[in-house]
Amino acid sequence: MQQVKKNAQALANALLRRKCRLVAGGTDNHLLLWDLTALGLTGTPAMSTRGCVESDFETIADFLLRAAQITVSIQREYGKFQKDFIKDLKNSKDIYELRNRVETFASQFEMPGYD
Repeated sequence: MQQVKKNAQALANALLRRKCRLVAGGTDNHLLLWDLTALGLTGTPAMSTRGCVESDFETIADFLLRAAQITVSIQREYGKFQKDFIKDLKNSKDIYELRNRVETFASQFEMPGYD
């Protein structure tokens, strides 16, 4: 965990040196939040532009939570080593089902620029 914190700090410092904005100005732990708005990138506004409303974001929250739950389940069964995790991820029926649900959901919304 000490190395993870050092790596997060190195990433934060590298982004700051490149004039990127971090929401908290850096990191004291393993987390950092990079503000991408200066680059013209957004998250919630992008989905709003596609026509999502509050109830759609309830669905998106379900997708995010399900992805986290699948991750925990895979780690519990196969361990946290990336090679083992990725191997099972490729064969996971849960990931396949989630991907299909997300694709079905997303296909309801027009993608700007794809006329």
